[in-house]
Amino acid sequence: MVVGWMSFRYEDREMIILSEIAMFVGVGIIVNYGHYSVAQFVAGGVIIFISTNVLEGVNMSLLSKTIPKSFAKGTFNSGLLATEAGTFGRAIGDVAITVVGLPGIQ
Repeated sequence: MVVGWMSFRYEDREMIILSEIAMFVGVGIIVNYGHYSVAQFVAGGVIIFISTNVLEGVNMSLLSKTIPKSFAKGTFNSGLLATEAGTFGRAIGDVAITVVGLPGIQ
């Protein structure tokens, strides 16, 4: 709802920059600086989660505006390809998170 309202006020590229800034703020909050609290983890995680979801929506909106009309035909159209690219990105992200978190498992 908020993203829809913001899309009338800002261009897609501006919203991408804003959501990336918010994501980096969340990453800055979640990093362990010596003393690590539950509130720090929750706040950083929520900011990262919300900003990446906003970023995905805006990226798909920008993709739908820039993709050629010829890609909108047939079974392997732009919608399917965008969905598959998103699924592949989530899978790679999950693997990356697992690999980074392995040293912390006790």
